[in-house]
Order: sequence, then structure tokens, then C-alpha cells
Amino acid sequence: MAYNVSIGLFGGTAPLMVTYLVTRTGDDFARVYYVMGAAVVSLVSLLGLPETAGRSAAWSRPQR
Repeated sequence: MAYNVSIGLFGGTAPLMVTYLVTRTGDDFARVYYVMGAAVVSLVSLLGLPETAGRSAAWSRPQR
């Protein structure tokens, strides 16, 4: 679900946002700044995730 929402938000609106940014700023590198901003948001959210290496998944445990 999180993957689909992020693709919808960043990927779906990318052409609109990049066109707006290039038109508004006049800077052809505005598209690069948009991608860098998306990468920063992804990195911040990734750093907030707990480490799960070596743990079994909750859904793989048998129900008792």
C-alpha cells in the first residue's frame, strides 16, 4: 500500500510538478531538484524504520 501511494504521489504528479517548476523558475534543472527532494523524503522515512534483520515475520508465526 505504501509503495502504491508513493508512486501515485511522486510518479503521478511528476510531469505536472516539473512543468510547473521549470515554467515558474526558468531553471532547466528544476526537475533534478524535484527528484532530489523525493529522494530526501524517502531517505528520512527510511531512517525512521526499525531494523528487522534476524527477526521472524509476525505473519509467519503459527497461530495458537
